[in-house]
Amino acid sequence: MELTEAVRLAQEGDRQAAEELYRQTCQRVYALALRLTNNPDRAMDAVQETYLSALQHLDNLRSPEAFPSWILQIAANCCHRIHRQEGHYVSVSGKEDGDSGFLEAIPDPDEGILPESAVEHEETRRLVLGLVQDLPDTQRECVILFYFSRFTVEEIAQIQNCSTGTVKSRLNYARKKLKTDVLALESRDGIRLHTLVPIGLLLPCVGSELPAATAFAEAWQAVTAGLGAAGAG
Repeated sequence: MELTEAVRLAQEGDRQAAEELYRQTCQRVYALALRLTNNPDRAMDAVQETYLSALQHLDNLRSPEAFPSWILQIAANCCHRIHRQEGHYVSVSGKEDGDSGFLEAIPDPDEGILPESAVEHEETRRLVLGLVQDLPDTQRECVILFYFSRFTVEEIAQIQNCSTGTVKSRLNYARKKLKTDVLALESRDGIRLHTLVPIGLLLPCVGSELPAATAFAEAWQAVTAGLGAAGAG
């Protein structure tokens, strides 16, 4: 079943179509949630919350073809809310939140820092992903949303409840820090990494990071139970 058809049927109350939407998109939603939370359990909780919210408000989606980006935006908002509840997103400097200074190097979605071989090499990939995870929370979230999910600056500003200038500034600081850290990693380990390849290639989950199919099935059961409870209420 094509995704757009599944959206239309799910909007009419077809539960099998809703499950098809989940089946076709849940791994990408999980991958985004895992990168944003850096915790498999919280990522799966975010998956459940995302689909429960999305299916409860599916009638609000006017363009069925927009479902993939729409569901990712819900997931991003969910993860952002989780982090705020846990006391994250404390600004590391006044500069990061200002609108000045970003015009010199607004990040390009196609600009990266790694060679193709680094993407394929598991240990190298793990090291550089660690550098991404070590960024300040707001910068890390910007990098993941911008390079992995291809959110626009305006969309990220809505999620982070800040100005577009602040998002550009955070992306700029993050990219500069990543380049500095990669060069330090090269110097320390005697390896060559610094070249141009989309950083987004690093962010999708590899097979070893995805949970078992049973975990996704259990998450869907939790979503349907939540939908049933909401309907009964």
